[in-house]
Amino acid sequence: MGFFKWFTSKAKMKKWMLIILLGIILISYGISTLLYFDTIRNN
Repeated sequence: MGFFKWFTSKAKMKKWMLIILLGIILISYGISTLLYFDTIRNN
C-alpha cells in the first residue's frame, strides 16, 4: 500500500519538505496579495 510508504524515514523527510515548501508558497502568496490590495487602496 502506498500510504505506508510515507512512514519510512526517507519518505517522511520528503513529506516534511513538501509541507514546508507549500507553507512558504502560501505565506509569500498571502503577503503579495495583501501588499497588492494595499497599493490599490492607497491609489
